Amino acid sequence: MPLYLNSQILRALQESFASELAARMNAMSNATNNAVDLKWNLSIAYNRERQAKITGEILEIVAGADALYIVALNLIMPTRIGYFLDLSYPCESVVYIINQHD
Repeated sequence: MPLYLNSQILRALQESFASELAARMNAMSNATNNAVDLKWNLSIAYNRERQAKITGEILEIVAGADALYIVALNLIMPTRIGYFLDLSYPCESVVYIINQHD
């Protein structure tokens, strides 16, 4: 009888230990999956912000190039007033613009 009781107690302890290890493995698996999902979401957010910044910089470059092109065609005569630029349109540029649209 004592041997049987001893084996039953040992079996119950082993099952308890195995159950605890299974629960830990399940928790670690869930944590790993959550970390992978978090990494994916952060990567998407980072790439969107980076792409928005790149797009903004490209728009600034294109706008600057357009402004230089207009100045090069003498459509706008920039004059500096302190820290600001005064953009005045000479009469010849209006004629040029009208001729371009015809």
